[in-house]
Amino acid sequence: MIIENMIEKAYECRKKEKSLMMKLNNINLNTKKLLPTVSVSDVATVISKKTKIPIYEIMQDNQTIIRKIEKKLKNNVIGQDDAINELIRITKFIKLGYKDDRCYSLLFSGTSGVGKTLIAKIFAEELVGNKNFIRLDMSEFSDSMSISKLIGSSAGYIGYDDDKYIFNEISKKPCSVILLDEIDKAHYKIIDLFYQILDNGEVKDAKGNIIKFNNTIIIMTTNVSCTSSSLGFNNIKKIDSSKLTDTFEVPFINRIDSIISFNNLTENNMKLIIKNKITKLKEKYKKCKITISPKTILELIDLSEYKIYGARKIDKVISKYLENNIIDNILNNQLIINIKSVNNHQTC
Repeated sequence: MIIENMIEKAYECRKKEKSLMMKLNNINLNTKKLLPTVSVSDVATVISKKTKIPIYEIMQDNQTIIRKIEKKLKNNVIGQDDAINELIRITKFIKLGYKDDRCYSLLFSGTSGVGKTLIAKIFAEELVGNKNFIRLDMSEFSDSMSISKLIGSSAGYIGYDDDKYIFNEISKKPCSVILLDEIDKAHYKIIDLFYQILDNGEVKDAKGNIIKFNNTIIIMTTNVSCTSSSLGFNNIKKIDSSKLTDTFEVPFINRIDSIISFNNLTENNMKLIIKNKITKLKEKYKKCKITISPKTILELIDLSEYKIYGARKIDKVISKYLENNIIDNILNNQLIINIKSVNNHQTC
């Protein structure tokens, strides 16, 4: 237009161009203002989806998590403060990242029914969440062929194309707690496989895929290494290393980061356990006024055979001798219940 000497028209076009450019700039500025900012919560949500760890665990600081785990364990497991304290000590190293780039391994040693599995379960749920807790009953891996449950079937065998094997599940849950319950019942080939995992932090499945374990915690339980202390009234079970080496190879034992010994349960421990369960029973039947005599509690302790079974039978004993009595009274429209003995209950 300038060349054609249309100066006024060119000037008008220039003014329109400036006006449009200003509008475009304003639109760009307003668009930038509308763009969402990435918060810590957003990052935690993405990490939670990838690792399957509950978001509240990621958002909490390490000190809060550790205190919460310790409180939950000591409120729910009686008589094992020493074992819990050792577990919490190790947890501090794990949460602060002071560990090698491999899985951390623990061996819980103690007689049946003293709380080994319960502590592992509570610890896992508080640390990584229930969905990231993988419990394996090692009595189901007592033959060499059961290795396919872990790594999958080899080529040419039925189930080769199936991805429903345990290590595949672990690959999808990289931050998990794995419980190998009664590890001593597993076939030696299974134990050898876990030795590789403890040694290298990884293992290959039947398809050749590398499964990483460097962010997992493996907890094993056993009672083969327990020997009673004969000094006075000391009820602690001490680790008998000779019994451990009779069952496991020395290299495997040496790869375990920490062996934690569990105490035998005492009569006082059993009283506390039963009283806690009676409190929960009263909450369950809160419409009733229930009184349990001290004599009944002592009878329940004897019936539990705790020296043999630990606390394993106590729920059945309470159900049979207390809860059945309570139900009978409710059916008879008696809501004030006084149980003076397991074989004799009175209503008022």
